[in-house]
Amino acid sequence: MKLPIVTYNVDAMSCKFVKSTYASAWSGIVIDIKNRTGMSPLYLILILKDKNGRTPRKRMIKQLDSTWVIKIKKFDISHINKDWLIRIPAFA
Repeated sequence: MKLPIVTYNVDAMSCKFVKSTYASAWSGIVIDIKNRTGMSPLYLILILKDKNGRTPRKRMIKQLDSTWVIKIKKFDISHINKDWLIRIPAFA
């Protein structure tokens, strides 16, 4: 028997906005947080802007340790495809 896939529907403006600390820094929103024992939390992040401030061509979701991102101010996401904010897969 297959287990159902858990998905999220997101209200993006209520999420935490973050930016990666990589050399090629992208920006996105934290969809979910998974707390881990003895380590910093793991974030599920929907990427909304690339390093040049452009919207990616396709939806990208990353699982990343919270120490690799910094919190930023909220930005306008009205141009984002609304389908990106529904049925986001949950943590494995």
